[in-house]
Amino acid sequence: MLLFLLVGLCLAGCSSRATPADSGPRWPDLRRDRGGAADRGAAADGGAPALDLWRADGVGPDGGSPRGWVQAKLRFRALYDVACVQGHVFAVGAGGEIYHHSPGAPPRSFSHQSSGAGEDLYTVSFADSDGAVWAPVVSGSGAELRAVDLYGALEGWAAGSGGVILHTGDGGLTWDPQESGTGADLNGICFTSADAGWAVGAGGTLLTTTSGGAR
Repeated sequence: MLLFLLVGLCLAGCSSRATPADSGPRWPDLRRDRGGAADRGAAADGGAPALDLWRADGVGPDGGSPRGWVQAKLRFRALYDVACVQGHVFAVGAGGEIYHHSPGAPPRSFSHQSSGAGEDLYTVSFADSDGAVWAPVVSGSGAELRAVDLYGALEGWAAGSGGVILHTGDGGLTWDPQESGTGADLNGICFTSADAGWAVGAGGTLLTTTSGGAR
């Protein structure tokens, strides 16, 4: 699986450190209901659910009566994720499509960017960049990566099918696997510090770490 990084840093976040004394999984499973409905819905093409672009600008399409959300009319391919950084907006989706909205541009104006590959992009995350250049990076995993989160300029985690969790400590240049302790597909991951993180997935799977995923 390829990860897509920006020049600057982008892909596709308890201050205490507690490392388990035993040899158990470094990502304990916190789920309460193994029959839960945390599975990610499938799109019509069998991929992740499409995400249309909407903007909460409070203005109608004619500039008149206010509305909560106005559709951006961007329907070329299925879109799976969107991220905002320094006033820029990036949407990613099927076939490696990337769409960019620049600061100051009309609310529903998006330009196309090339990712350099045709694989579906399920997630995008930024540390500090304007998204000018994208380049593929080999993850070393054959899993379908569905979520990524970056913390600071160097630390990042990606999660995906089969319980795969990958970690980078060099800004996304290289990635190493971490033991998640589950075989469930993971659809989301986030960190609030370099130590404290959560991952969620199929069947109500909920994992947590207080050591950045390291033992």
